[in-house]
This record gives sequence, C-alpha cells and structure tokens, in this order.
Amino acid sequence: MARAIRRKEPIGRGLRRLIRERVDAWREAARSGGRDAVHRLRRELKTLRALLRIAREGMAAKRYRALEARLRELSRPLGELRDAEALVASLGALRRETQGKIPARLFEAPQARLREELAALEGARGLALGEARERVDAWEQDFRSAAPRKLRWAGLSRALADTQRQARAASKAALAGDGAALHALRKRVKRLRPQLAVLRRAAPAAIDDRLATLKALSDALGADHDLALLAARIDALEPDEGSRLRLRTLLWTRRAELQAEASLLAQGALLERPGELGASLRRAWRRWR
Repeated sequence: MARAIRRKEPIGRGLRRLIRERVDAWREAARSGGRDAVHRLRRELKTLRALLRIAREGMAAKRYRALEARLRELSRPLGELRDAEALVASLGALRRETQGKIPARLFEAPQARLREELAALEGARGLALGEARERVDAWEQDFRSAAPRKLRWAGLSRALADTQRQARAASKAALAGDGAALHALRKRVKRLRPQLAVLRRAAPAAIDDRLATLKALSDALGADHDLALLAARIDALEPDEGSRLRLRTLLWTRRAELQAEASLLAQGALLERPGELGASLRRAWRRWR
C-alpha cells in the first residue's frame, strides 16, 4: 500500500516522493527473484499506475500516456504468470475448505495439471522479471522529467472522484447481473485504495476503516475472479464428466457466497457520491494542514 503525504509537504512534492518509493519497491521486487516476486511486482506496478493517475493532473497528456502505456505493457506477461499461480492456489483453497465433505481424489487430476502448467512457465517468469529490471531506470528517469512540479488539491480530488465514480458505476452494474462489471469493479477498487491512502495522515481513523473495507472487498472480488478462471478451465483439467459436474457445483456455490459478500462490502465502501467523498476529505485535509 502506498504511503501518505506528510503534513507540511506540498502535494506535488509528496506525490513525487511516493512514486519514487514505489519505483524503488519495483526495483527490489524485480531483483529479488523470490517465489513471491511476480505478486510483489504486479502490486507495485498497479500502485504506480494509481498514483500516476493523480500526477497526470499536472503533466502533459502525451507524456502521461507514454508512462502509463509502459507500465501496462510490463504488467501483461506478469498477468499470465499470476493467473497460473492463482489457479493452483484457488483450487488448493477450495480443497481445504471442503476437506471431509468432498473426496480428495476429486481435486487430484486438476491440481496435477495446473502444477505442470505453472512449472512450464518458469522460463517466462525469469524473462518477465528480467525485463522489469531492465526497464525500471529508464521509466524512473522519464517520470522525473515529466513529473508535475506543483499539484493542487483540485487535481488530487478529481483523480479520487473519477475512481470513486467508476467504482460505483461498476458496482451498480454488477448488482444488476453484469458479470463483466465484477472485473471492472475489482480493478477500480485496486486503484482507489492507494489513491485514498495518499491522504491517510489527514484522517487516519476514518481512512483506515475505509481502506480495511476496500481491502476486504478487493480480496472477495479477487477470489471470485480466480474461481471464474478456474471454472473456465474445468473441461480441459478434468476428463471425467461426473467429476467436472461436481467441481462446477462447488465453484458456483463458492462464487455465489463471495459475490454476496462483495455486494455488502461495496455498499459500505462506495456509499458516498464522488462529490461527498471529496468534500469530506477536503474538510479533513484543511483541519490537518
């Protein structure tokens, strides 16, 4: 999670510092090569994209789009690796949750196949981390030359309002039964968290509560997304028709539970209209500064 702007720190300077810190974390994750390196690197790239959306208020549009495109390009190969890891983890979690209720043999063939697929991506993992290592310095240099020297509250507030508005729209569509909106909501929530965390020092109790709710919402949406990926792979993973039917039933049941949980969390986390959120944060900011 991104750190926050300090009390006496100008917004533009604080945002540049926060982005430099995330670039350092990007560099560290790419160099580590640990088993969690892909997860850490994807997290830092997502946080950078969220913070860059605030910074764009003081940047030339062309330079913002170029920086954003490079982050998005780096994220793509990591997404395939992340999905492969998530499929293994999701099926393992489902197996543990149903232990004693569902025969363990139901999971054996799909788990073996998913682990084989993940092992086959080891080379791609090394390439993706290597590319991230090679590109970090150039991206940082280009950001330094393009970064806004000054950024006012209005720019920060607009970025937050835009994300809140998009998240509310996606939540409304998801409640109406639009399955694709769940994925859109998940992305907007992941963007809103680091953007809101920028202001954490201004109202730590209130913002920490909101961040905790957004984290729970993100986790529920993420788990549902992973199970949706798994459901789409069942035919290829399990040759036995009866086993496929049982697995689909398990997946459908668990997804229904997660979506109900996400719906309740979204109603709390996204209750305020964008203008109301901006006004309440502005009042807290003025008192704090």
